[in-house]
Amino acid sequence: MFKFKLKKREPRRRKRPSQKDDASRSIHARAIWIAAACLVSIWLIVFIAMALSNLGYFKVASVEVWGNEGLDSARPEEFLRIYRGKNIFSVDIKALAG
Repeated sequence: MFKFKLKKREPRRRKRPSQKDDASRSIHARAIWIAAACLVSIWLIVFIAMALSNLGYFKVASVEVWGNEGLDSARPEEFLRIYRGKNIFSVDIKALAG
């Protein structure tokens, strides 16, 4: 007489990733994190620059003219009329000084 014994099916073993796969995943993950950090940094810099440009603290409220020997026709009122309410970062200082 024959007896048959059924073998239990062993669960499949997961393939162990090779070290090369781990290294490439690590490099890709690091690159993604660096790119995300760069994007967040750029966004933060742009946000701060826009916030500072719209802040009323940096707007021209008064103008003083010193050494106006060469400026016969220009008076402080004219400069104030031109530059009042403009942001100090948007005014071309070199052109104004010239």
